Amino acid sequence: KFSCTIETDDQLQTDEIMVPPMLIQPFLENAIWHGAIPGKDLQINIRFKKEDNRLVCFVEDNGLGIETSINNKKEMQADHHSIGIANVKERIQVLNEKYKLNSELSIEDRSKTSRETGTIVKLYFPLQSMAS
Repeated sequence: KFSCTIETDDQLQTDEIMVPPMLIQPFLENAIWHGAIPGKDLQINIRFKKEDNRLVCFVEDNGLGIETSINNKKEMQADHHSIGIANVKERIQVLNEKYKLNSELSIEDRSKTSRETGTIVKLYFPLQSMAS
């Protein structure tokens, strides 16, 4: 069982926002399939925020955390690697090169900065005006 919230910053203008398709979805899927703790309701929060001249998309959950999840997979399969995350990193690199963007990805285990478990994914995209 899980719940999901989506919040958007009031400062964001729809004509500034250009998010490449299918970059957020793998992180939602990972949270649901790999991060859920048995017996605990999974909470996924998606936030879109304007920081400086960039759109930041936060995908946060209260699951196991990425480090625990990766360690669990390594114990079950010695040769496991995350295809979804690797694909997103590759797509961001290609988009940055092709369109001269400065998009970034960061993935953090919440337990490193707080007493809470879970994962925080941050995707950074430049804001662009459609008028220019």
